[in-house]
Amino acid sequence: MVYVRARSGAITLTGTVPESGQIAQAEEVAKGAQGVKSVTNKITLGGQGGGGQ
Repeated sequence: MVYVRARSGAITLTGTVPESGQIAQAEEVAKGAQGVKSVTNKITLGGQGGGGQ
């Protein structure tokens, strides 16, 4: 699960994802949002308990 915090155009991403490619993907999506000035990506790769699909 990824959490997003936004303040004055600065975005911080936290949480865990099951696949490493999703870390960069989340950052790219955040960068593409209107009004975003910076993105800090603190997402980590999570092993168990990921809920799945």
